[in-house]
Amino acid sequence: MKRSTLRIASLAALMLAIVVPGAATSWKTSTDSKTQAHSGAASRIAANYGSLPLSFEENHGQATSDVKFIAHGTSQTLILNSRGAVLNLRKPAGHREIRKGESFDPMDSASIQMTLPGSNLAPSVEGQEKLPGVANYAFGLDRSKWITGIPTYAKVRFSEVYPGVDLDYHGNNRQLEYDFVVRSGANPQNIRLAFDGVQGLELDGEGNLLLHASGGDILQHKPIAYQQIGGLQWEVPAKFLLVGANEAAFEIGAYDHSRALVIDPVLAYSTYFGSAADDVINGIAIDPQGNAYIVGTTNNGGGPNFVFINKINAAGTASVYSNGVGDPNCDSYGNGIAVDANGLAFVAGEYGTWDQYQLCNLKYALASKLNGTGTFVYALAFGGAGADDHANAVAVDTQGNAYFTGQTQGNWPVTPGAFRGDGGFPGDAFVLKLDPAGNTLYSSYLGGSGSDEGFGIAVDSQKNIVVVGTLEIGSEDFTITASAYQSTNQNPWSYCFVSELNAAGSALRYSTFLSGEVGEDCTSVATDGTGKIYVTGSTESSTFPTTPNAYDRTCGTDGFCNQITVCNPSCQTTYYEDAFAAKFDPTKSGAASLVYSTFIGGENRELGQGIGIDGAGNAYVTGRTASIFYPTANPIQGSNGGDYDVFVTEISANGSSSPFSTYLGGNFYDEARGMAVDAGGNIYIGGQSNSTAGFPLQNALQGTNAGGTDGFLLKIGASTQAPALNSASVNPTVVTGGATSTGTVTLTAAAPAGGITVTLSSNNAAATVPANVVVTQGNTSATFSVNTSAVANTVTATITATYNGVSKQATLTINPPALSALSVSPTQIQGGSNSTGTVTLTGVAPAGGITVALSSNNAAAQVQGSVQVLAGNSTANFNITTTPVASDTNATISASYSGVTKTATLTVKANSSVTVASLTMNPVTVVSGKKSVGTVTLSGPAPAKITVTLSSSNTTAASVPASVTAAAGATTAQFNATTFGVASDTAVTISASYGGTTKTANLTVKAAALASVTLSPKIVKGGNNSTATVKLNGLAPANGATVALSSSNSAIATLPANVKVNGGAKSATFTINTNAVAANKTVTISATYNGKTKSAVLTVTP
Repeated sequence: MKRSTLRIASLAALMLAIVVPGAATSWKTSTDSKTQAHSGAASRIAANYGSLPLSFEENHGQATSDVKFIAHGTSQTLILNSRGAVLNLRKPAGHREIRKGESFDPMDSASIQMTLPGSNLAPSVEGQEKLPGVANYAFGLDRSKWITGIPTYAKVRFSEVYPGVDLDYHGNNRQLEYDFVVRSGANPQNIRLAFDGVQGLELDGEGNLLLHASGGDILQHKPIAYQQIGGLQWEVPAKFLLVGANEAAFEIGAYDHSRALVIDPVLAYSTYFGSAADDVINGIAIDPQGNAYIVGTTNNGGGPNFVFINKINAAGTASVYSNGVGDPNCDSYGNGIAVDANGLAFVAGEYGTWDQYQLCNLKYALASKLNGTGTFVYALAFGGAGADDHANAVAVDTQGNAYFTGQTQGNWPVTPGAFRGDGGFPGDAFVLKLDPAGNTLYSSYLGGSGSDEGFGIAVDSQKNIVVVGTLEIGSEDFTITASAYQSTNQNPWSYCFVSELNAAGSALRYSTFLSGEVGEDCTSVATDGTGKIYVTGSTESSTFPTTPNAYDRTCGTDGFCNQITVCNPSCQTTYYEDAFAAKFDPTKSGAASLVYSTFIGGENRELGQGIGIDGAGNAYVTGRTASIFYPTANPIQGSNGGDYDVFVTEISANGSSSPFSTYLGGNFYDEARGMAVDAGGNIYIGGQSNSTAGFPLQNALQGTNAGGTDGFLLKIGASTQAPALNSASVNPTVVTGGATSTGTVTLTAAAPAGGITVTLSSNNAAATVPANVVVTQGNTSATFSVNTSAVANTVTATITATYNGVSKQATLTINPPALSALSVSPTQIQGGSNSTGTVTLTGVAPAGGITVALSSNNAAAQVQGSVQVLAGNSTANFNITTTPVASDTNATISASYSGVTKTATLTVKANSSVTVASLTMNPVTVVSGKKSVGTVTLSGPAPAKITVTLSSSNTTAASVPASVTAAAGATTAQFNATTFGVASDTAVTISASYGGTTKTANLTVKAAALASVTLSPKIVKGGNNSTATVKLNGLAPANGATVALSSSNSAIATLPANVKVNGGAKSATFTINTNAVAANKTVTISATYNGKTKSAVLTVTP
């Protein structure tokens, strides 16, 4: 990518008209027919930032070596060297607007050098009263040649210019003045003033010195001389003397030679010379601290146009830095500026320089970055190569990446993967992204086949890039997306595009035409925190698209843009364009993507030049208007001051209304070229003015325009209807303790960025609120919860909301709980069964609980005397007992508390239809011979003694009684099941029948197992017998149980092969015969049955 060498030139002082809200004084309009400002709006422009002090810039190599200091006044540039001073002035140019390609006419200028004949050629020079601002210079791309941090001073002293005489240069209301300080004993007659660049000197009748110059006469008033004596200033007679064709001296009357004398000739050059430069502010940006950054074009009283960059502190009282970019031979233009949260400024423009033939044919897109003190981080030029390339706008993201757009006429280098890789002639828009160091991250063409230009650029929170601009004939092939609001342009001449590229710059996320039948320009764009896109520009089309309920759906005042057709003899139609504002939602498609679109204008010409958004989504549009009937609302200035005026119009968030709209202008041409809106809703506007009277200023840096084109900077304060606390409310207003109410605080206007914090309090511990609630940005209200606790008696709580010293209150009534309901469950039961009652309160019971009285109107259903609802609870249960009844009977159960009674009905059913509800056995598994208990459960209390029939499916294993009896009123009856010996585990079904119903239960009878084998005695003498017993854990089956026997030593102890336990028995015995032994012997006797073996040890002795 080609980059030219840049020459950074010094900045001529801007004539700024800077105004802010909130001062106690009010500005006054001129005494013409202009309508007075609306009283409620006048305070929005009440005073200027303050007076930026005139500064003297020390020469650190930015000028030739003989220069000591340089000063820039509102209508002059002063160069101080050892020989004297060179004053460059400019003749007023009248109604004038700097436009691209226009150069300064040297015939409008004058350069006058004042020297001091016979003076010290090497006086000591010192800057005094150092100012906070600095100047910076960057010569080309070689950082080693950049000069930064140059100090500035309010005064410069040349010491000993004559013996005992010092010369002070200083400013007075930004006008240059010089004083001779004659110390005691020195001779003021040594002082001589010689002027080069004039045609002669003359004294008028009042003793003023006239300098006849090519552009007109310069007047130096009769000198004032004085001495400070006793704290008072004593005037000394003084006058000019002509001592040569172009030389003057002073004649001083009698004075005290022992004291210092000050001679002050007042230079009144502004009588004949206007601005020393034509200045236009084209862009403005505001950092979070309120510092203003401006960029524009000036020509410094002679020579080509160049870029100026100024940072002004938030109070408007001092310049933090003033920089310039330009070439001494060719025009350069400052077009756009952006600033990040850290105060780093980014500048877009055009830089012109010589080609090899010393012609101004090399025109580059300018991209610059400055740190907080004005030092250039980078100053780069892109494109050129004989084409007319320029950057019109710049945006910056939260990471410090900068985005530029403008126009290139060919050979614009693109990066791999860019959205469009070809383009150029006759002109294409471009998109350029630089990282914080100035390296190219991506670069792309953006255009069709005709001449296209990008005028506005913005970046949203997702780093998607929005570019707006104008397409001309031949660009019908400009790329639009399927989601476009308008897929074809409506005229072949000039029409808008609105395009959003993804963060990588590789594809379009949304792109649409925006046009009517005649012609449009899109000049500025902004995005909000949700990614919505806001666009302004101008249209000559009565068919320009507007949305239903838009603020203004009519172009001009006649619906046809106030077109005028003149035939002489051929006919020509002139269209008076309107400004417009449009809001897009790029996440939607077609008609849904256009949130609103509205005309902005009167009967004459309007041009929208800048757009900004506040925290509530309101759009502010500025530009110029020539209309006499431009619509105003709460205006600062109610009518056109003459020719073109600045307009500022607010469009509500939904596009349906304009809460604020005003003229701003004087008697000639005034135009806004840039706009910014800060987080507090303050509006900043920069532009140009030719007006000599009537411009709405307050204590401005220059109260009137001397006739040239001056830049101006306006600050309009946020709406006088700043958010204030309007009301506080609760809903509901009456609650039972323990319930929650919702509180709401409401403001008089939408909260700004950062929101508004409203503090909250309650005067009663029974109602608690959070410490504060935040009304978020763009909203007018916020809600919070009011939590209450249980109370024994009715209490009230006052909820107080406070913001900015204003308090609003709401009252909440908190009642103790009341009895709200009584229920019974079940509602129908058989007499003799129980039901459960429940009492319910309207809230939780307080400490100590609540006692609810209970009663029943029928003896068939009985309740306790009361039930206690415990603290913190809202319900309590109680038992209802019933008795058998002969017929169905209703009982009314009542609960009473604090004068409130609730009832519920319980139906006690007659028991004629009692049946067996269930049958259970316990246990369900028993060993043969064991018993199991059966329980018959009835469906309700027995109305009288009843008999339930029982049966067993296997009586050989388990038997039950033929029946079981349930006494009157009983709901259950029990019986025993008897089991018998079985050879193997056997399942038995037990049945119970009554009232036509039968219920069954399963019972398992387990076969008996071998439990033990025992010996008696356990020790016998050989030859004697022992008796053994085997035992089962249950009854042997009917056929008996045969237990197998064995001896571990049959030679010593013998026994039968088995023994039988008779059916229904649990044990059997057998005899063990022993033989004589010579020593003690042990024999193990074993018995086995149903897989289980038991053993015993027999000891046989000699």
